[in-house]
Amino acid sequence: MHKFPLFFLLIFFILFSFSCKTAKAPIRPAASYEELKKTELSRINIPVSVHIGQMETSLNQEMDAIFVGDNQLFGNDQQDFELKVTKADRLRLDVTTDAVSYAVPLNLFVKKDFGIGQINADGAVILNFKTSFEIQSDWTLKTETVLEKYDWIKTPKLDLGIIQLPIASVANRLVDRSRTKIADIIDTQIRENFILKDYVDEAWKRLQEPIPASIENQLWVTMKPASIGMTGLEKAGSVVSATLVIQSLAEASIGNRPETPVLKPLPAFIPVDQAKGDFSINLFTAIPLDSLEALVKDIVIGETYKSGKRSVTVEDLEIYGQNNKLVVNTILSGDYKGSIYMIGTPFYNEKKNQLEIDDLKYELSTKNFIQKSMGWLFQNKIEKTIEETMRYPLEENMSEYKAILNDALSEYPITSGMVLRGNMEELSIGETYVSKDLIHVVIRSGGELELTLEDLSKLNN
Repeated sequence: MHKFPLFFLLIFFILFSFSCKTAKAPIRPAASYEELKKTELSRINIPVSVHIGQMETSLNQEMDAIFVGDNQLFGNDQQDFELKVTKADRLRLDVTTDAVSYAVPLNLFVKKDFGIGQINADGAVILNFKTSFEIQSDWTLKTETVLEKYDWIKTPKLDLGIIQLPIASVANRLVDRSRTKIADIIDTQIRENFILKDYVDEAWKRLQEPIPASIENQLWVTMKPASIGMTGLEKAGSVVSATLVIQSLAEASIGNRPETPVLKPLPAFIPVDQAKGDFSINLFTAIPLDSLEALVKDIVIGETYKSGKRSVTVEDLEIYGQNNKLVVNTILSGDYKGSIYMIGTPFYNEKKNQLEIDDLKYELSTKNFIQKSMGWLFQNKIEKTIEETMRYPLEENMSEYKAILNDALSEYPITSGMVLRGNMEELSIGETYVSKDLIHVVIRSGGELELTLEDLSKLNN
């Protein structure tokens, strides 16, 4: 009567033993790599300012040239009057966000031959012009100058002694006929003397060249500009200013000079409401995965882990990436032959200036496998031992590089007449990224960066 139950107990024991011995081996985690993330676009401010006095001087010189020599401004329809026009005084400017207004004071000298002699008259008039301008998508300047009004300060009259003949109607007609020609001359002079596109294009090209923050330490800054725009004009006292704003990725790298990329052409003009100094830069350094793997192998290969009569020995080791984590494939021999997998997150320890692994743990299928058939391995803390070996000292001192970067960008001449000035106020440790062959360490810094056009004449040359 007892044989039947004993038979089933024996079968159960055999099946239980068999199931323990055939627990599924750990599944190899798939290798995968995320694209290296970029920071948000930084803004590089390029302040451009012009003194109203300088603009007045330039325009006065151009206006003076108009009235030199034979005056043809008023055409040939002067009947029997001979009219001479000269500029009476300096013109004065008033600048708004989209226009320049100026008053042009003129003296008129009139002669009329009555056959019995010449009669002379003179007058004075103020012509009030307004030039509106618009920046086109290709950064060229579109201007339109109009004569808004004119006021006679002294109306011309022919003094014949007893009789004075007013000639204001004739003078008015001649001034009206001249407005288009004067406006065309002014438009041409502004377009030819204020070539905004040349300045912007030069700044755009120069920013794409690698900047040597430190030749000795092989530290380079690379800008990757994406767009460029400009704020509206602002008037403060005697200065008119605007700010060019370049949106760009900014990176710093350690090593040989980066190759100069194929220069991007100047993009279309974009109006910008406000110039903010939200500049950030990423300082990149990279650790080869095979170097880290070799370092760990030197320490752990040949290590034996025991628990009672059971033991395993590390025969080989492999490190690869899964997203932004590291997978450690530890190949064992002994009471267990095969692979166990651990996963941890690399991070940069700023105080120790080294790469470390944060919280290296058994991968899920490995954990399940050990729990079911090799629980004694948990007692050996293999993952902790390997975690302690995965500490890779960086050759570069990142703290020093941050200081060098800040110092280099405090005042760096891009070219004659153009200076880059930055103030790195914020420094922080960024993320680490795992690519197929490298572990990237990112140091982030933020602050303000301006590219100042100090001497437009030098830049233009």
